[in-house]
Amino acid sequence: MNQDMLAMVDSISREKMMDKEMVFTAIEESMAFAAKKRLGEDALVQAHIDRRTGDAHLTRVWNIREDNIIDIPDQEMARIDLEPEHATLKTIEEPLSVEFGRSSAQLAKQSILQRLRDMEQTAALEEIYQQGDRVLYGSVRGFQKGAAMIDIGRLDAQMPKTEQLMSDKLKIGQRIRCSILKVERLGHRNVVTVSRTCPEFLEALLEREVPEIEEGLIEIVRVARAPGIRSKVIVRLTEAGEDSQLADSREGMAHGRSQSRGMDAARTVIGSRGIHAKALSEELGGEHIDVLNDVEDPVQALKQALEPAQMVKVFMDEEANSMDVAVEASSLGLAIGSRGSNIRLISDAIGWTVNLMSEDDFDAKNQERDRRAIDVLMRELEVDEEVAQILVESGLREVEEVAYAPIEELDAIEDFDAETVAELRSRAVEAAEKRLSRQTILGAAGRASLTRVESITEREVELLLQAEIFSADDLADLATDELLEVVELPQKRAQELIMNARKLWEEAEATQTA
Repeated sequence: MNQDMLAMVDSISREKMMDKEMVFTAIEESMAFAAKKRLGEDALVQAHIDRRTGDAHLTRVWNIREDNIIDIPDQEMARIDLEPEHATLKTIEEPLSVEFGRSSAQLAKQSILQRLRDMEQTAALEEIYQQGDRVLYGSVRGFQKGAAMIDIGRLDAQMPKTEQLMSDKLKIGQRIRCSILKVERLGHRNVVTVSRTCPEFLEALLEREVPEIEEGLIEIVRVARAPGIRSKVIVRLTEAGEDSQLADSREGMAHGRSQSRGMDAARTVIGSRGIHAKALSEELGGEHIDVLNDVEDPVQALKQALEPAQMVKVFMDEEANSMDVAVEASSLGLAIGSRGSNIRLISDAIGWTVNLMSEDDFDAKNQERDRRAIDVLMRELEVDEEVAQILVESGLREVEEVAYAPIEELDAIEDFDAETVAELRSRAVEAAEKRLSRQTILGAAGRASLTRVESITEREVELLLQAEIFSADDLADLATDELLEVVELPQKRAQELIMNARKLWEEAEATQTA
């Protein structure tokens, strides 16, 4: 009986707080690894320790085919067994006696310690996941290539510079809070990366700081962050929160108290006199946290996200999922934020691309947009500019809108009599049907052609098809100004799409030359 082996396993198990079976497995794998180093990397070696006696045994596995002994790596076995010519393949096991010199013994020892550490890491990670810990407390134990190495109990983690706040001046021994960003598998090891800049860290802090979130009365819908600068948090009451609010209201009425306004999700998360928001801001190096209620109307969502800046005008493009917004000149800089950070956060938070501009720029862009709509209506409906302008001013900017809008909406236009309305309706229906037929016929081929253009998005393909640009050749043949007349895109993006389409010409020419 090998009492030394059993005593070592017992000691390591108690010291590391690990199951004995994990320790036995680590030692077996390390012994096999050290033996392979002595015999050659291709050798198939197995190690086994008797759990009762502590006696260790090494075995070399040989694969035999047609009386010839060959070694085949484990990962190849499954493939080989399926091949008919290897039907006679079988294995034999040979007891192995390997004398470990000082270097081999040292290698085995290092391997055992590493495997134990890997197992300890895995166990610590599983424990964190089981307990549902999202905010982790750790201490800085050193630095490696700019990354801070963090001890979180039994878990070792790394925090790259990109995952640290700008205000973080980390020192060895400093205690910090963080969240797990990702876990990558490297061999037997788990490489754990933690972060203080990811949205999930702010979510985790909010859950811990605000009891109503932890209790499930309020839920976080979305978090957009410019780490260390500003965050936008969208929240709403859950069904449980609404039920609790209703119960409180009924109880108040039963006791003769006036009905309260009920729970406001955003105000609750901010806390009385901003106590919750202030606590989180201090933890995040002064990051300003805006908490907003979740509302269905995107314009109302934008209005509250822009406060204290006042929205003056807005134009919604539902197909492009974007809004052009004019704000008061005095608050334009505030609404945009440092280096455009605030408007980017607003776009991320409400799920719409927000283009912020002055009132003058908005009016100029709107006039250009109206001009394009008037030109299309004049061409498609065969009407003069005055009629097309009246339609646009009445909110009917597309042929389809004129064709299928409620007849009452057309009748309400004072400049048109019943006969004019009927004629416009008839022309619009005919034009819409022709456009639909043309798009149906050419759309499939056009989509296939346009998708060949490098970096083009599905939405951009749809916009081009709607503008009756039915091939990459059609796109390549346009000047930037011509494209912008029929498709609303940023000028730089329009130029890029045209140049990418022209690359296809160059590739085709190069192929013909070759």
